[in-house]
Amino acid sequence: MADDSLLPLSGDEKLTLVAALNRLIDADRYPLSPRVQTLTAILARLQPPKPAPAPLPPRKYLRAATAHAGAAAATLSVPRRQPSQKPQALMTF
Repeated sequence: MADDSLLPLSGDEKLTLVAALNRLIDADRYPLSPRVQTLTAILARLQPPKPAPAPLPPRKYLRAATAHAGAAAATLSVPRRQPSQKPQALMTF
């Protein structure tokens, strides 16, 4: 937070200043210009730091369907070709 002894602002004044800075930064044509970088630095001093996002949950890995899983596994199985067989054309025109 900014040192309030240098620029004492009430809560409403600080919110208004932050909103004005946000509008100026968002409306600027050149977001990497020194002017916008200065405004962004001022805005960072006025706003408290944002909390870090919550970590993602651990990944869940699914096991492949096995033959004993029932009829559903049988319908999902894809016949494999022998290495000596040539692949068949899927579509012919």
